[in-house]
Amino acid sequence: MILSNNAKERLIIALDYNNIEDAIKLIDELEDEALIYKVGLELFLNTKGSIIDYLVSKNKKIFLDLKFHDIPNTTAMASVFASKQNIFMFNVHSSGGRKMMQKCVDEIKKVNDNTLLIGVTVLTSLSEDDVCEIFHSNMSLKELTLNLAKLSKDSNLNGVVCSPREASIIKKECGSNFITVCPGVRPAWASLDDQERVLTPKEAMIEGCDYLVIGRPILKAENRKEACIKIIEEISLGLKELESNNSRQEESFYSNDIDRKKLIANALLDTSAVKLNIKEPFTFVSGIKSPIYCDNRYLIGFVSQRKQIVKSFIDILKNKDFDIIAGTATAGIPWSSFIAYELNKPLCYIRAEKKEHGRGKQIEGAEVSGKRVILIEDLISTGSSSINAFKALKEEGAIGLEIISIFEYEFEKAKNNFSENNIKFSSLSNFSTLIEVAKEKNYITEEELIIASKWNKSPDTWGL
Repeated sequence: MILSNNAKERLIIALDYNNIEDAIKLIDELEDEALIYKVGLELFLNTKGSIIDYLVSKNKKIFLDLKFHDIPNTTAMASVFASKQNIFMFNVHSSGGRKMMQKCVDEIKKVNDNTLLIGVTVLTSLSEDDVCEIFHSNMSLKELTLNLAKLSKDSNLNGVVCSPREASIIKKECGSNFITVCPGVRPAWASLDDQERVLTPKEAMIEGCDYLVIGRPILKAENRKEACIKIIEEISLGLKELESNNSRQEESFYSNDIDRKKLIANALLDTSAVKLNIKEPFTFVSGIKSPIYCDNRYLIGFVSQRKQIVKSFIDILKNKDFDIIAGTATAGIPWSSFIAYELNKPLCYIRAEKKEHGRGKQIEGAEVSGKRVILIEDLISTGSSSINAFKALKEEGAIGLEIISIFEYEFEKAKNNFSENNIKFSSLSNFSTLIEVAKEKNYITEEELIIASKWNKSPDTWGL
């Protein structure tokens, strides 16, 4: 899911009322300052669900906070009901277990694949002593929350409800694309009420919270619209500082090639650009059957990871002497375009074959004759298509310098092909780094790692 950088789209207003009149009054009062509202059990039951229709009529997004928790089939049927209500997001208790959560996911996909399903980890009203008393466990509150978040991730939920204090570690362990929805957020000027584990809106965004659920600081304010605006401003400051922190972190990653490879591998995994399917292998254009598939076209939809990749290319290219950036059609075109724009360089792209109409050209854009060209690829498997594009450049009189891709599968066949054609090539990340990072982040099991490694060594005969 692509998160908006608009602070208004990160704030969820909690409609903590027991009647529709008060809820409507607040919604109308806040007008366009509030875009997403949480409807809890109290308001939903007291309005017999009619508050949902009103919010939909006002073009508001709805977080239905009913916290379903029952046997798998009952919870799944309740989830089907929720997914039919024109809502943005709803939740179930993660403590209901893997079978329950997976059943919910399977059933709502049949009805509405756009509704987000998140898990409730540990209620923010609970302290360490409360958790010890309830669960009789030696696990700390943070450990219990992380365990439930991982279970939710493994059950294919979109994210979790958690305290803002646990958001950072959940992001680290479950990936940046795993949503964190955080109540227990209070501006410095507001009362803590019954919340135990709180941060300010700015602090919460810096810690990795995606959505902030805030009620009483707005509902009880003298000027509720003004309070809402002040909170949005705090969220905006947090988002800006988070972006700045990420930029500094990226700079430190670029200190060596190994760290860069890991950074890009994380981007591929966090955006699900990499898919793993042992039972139903993918088929490459070359005919190779594969349990792993990397689709870098998907990456262009994720702003943060896209910036990381473009920055990595620029970091490599800034000390190279060249005239033109070239991209392979079609997956290499957006990446070469981003890079050419940032470096203020001419751009061209290479078709797989010459056109059969018009001017019959294979290379479009900048004239390459006599120019030093660097070719950008999204990924390299056997290297055949990259080599053909490189040859097309040279046939047009280009001085081909090298090929750089986002990702390479590290096939021995590709290395031999490039060597035979005397072409220099490199990549931002590769297969060995990817599976190492995937195992560290529990994206794959030890068994899946072994299977993928065997495939990588003998891709032409794997699975036969």
